[in-house]
Amino acid sequence: MSLGRDFDEGEATEAQLIQEKARLEQAVARLNKELKDKNNSILDLLETIEDLKIGIYSRDKAIELFRDSQEKTLNDLREAKKAEIELKAVWIMKNSLEAENIRL
Repeated sequence: MSLGRDFDEGEATEAQLIQEKARLEQAVARLNKELKDKNNSILDLLETIEDLKIGIYSRDKAIELFRDSQEKTLNDLREAKKAEIELKAVWIMKNSLEAENIRL
C-alpha cells in the first residue's frame, strides 16, 4: 500500500501518518471544490443551452408564421389577379354587347 510518499507498510511514524492524512484531506477538499466549480460550470452551460433552444424555437416559429403570412398574401394576390382578369373579360363582353346593340 502506497500513501503517496515513500512510506512502506510499518515504517511510517504516527506523526507521518497524521501529516499524510492531513495532506490527503486537503487534496480531497481541493478536488471537491474543483468538482463543485465544474458542476456549476456545467449547470451554467446547460442553462445557456436551454436559452439557445428557446431562442431557436422562437426564431423557427417566427419564420414559420412569416412564411404562412407570405403564402396567404400570395394566395390573396392570385385571387385578386384572377378576379381582375375576370372583370376585364366581363367588361370587354359588356362593351361588345353594347356595340352590337348600337349597331342593331
